[in-house]
Amino acid sequence: MFPLIGISVGMILGVDSIEYMSLKPLYTNAVMAAGGAAILIPLEHDQKVLRYVYERLDAVILSGGGDLSPTHYKSDPTDYCIEVDPLRDQVE
Repeated sequence: MFPLIGISVGMILGVDSIEYMSLKPLYTNAVMAAGGAAILIPLEHDQKVLRYVYERLDAVILSGGGDLSPTHYKSDPTDYCIEVDPLRDQVE
C-alpha cells in the first residue's frame, strides 16, 4: 500500500480569465519517487469536506506560495506582505 501524501495547491488566473488550481509537478514527482501517492488538496470552503480529506492522509506538504495573512497572528499587514490568499490560509 502507498502512503497518501496531500499537497496544498495555489490559485492562478488563466489567460482566459478563469481561476485554476495549480501546483508545480516537482511536488507530485517527488512524492511518487519516494513511493507515495500524491493527493492534491482542493481549495475548498467546506470544513467538513476538508476534514474528510485530511483524515485520510498519511502526511501533508504545504507547497508554499503567497504570505500567510498577518491577521492570523494578530498583526497588521505591511508593504512586505504579498499574495495573501484567505481561502488558501483557511485550507492550510
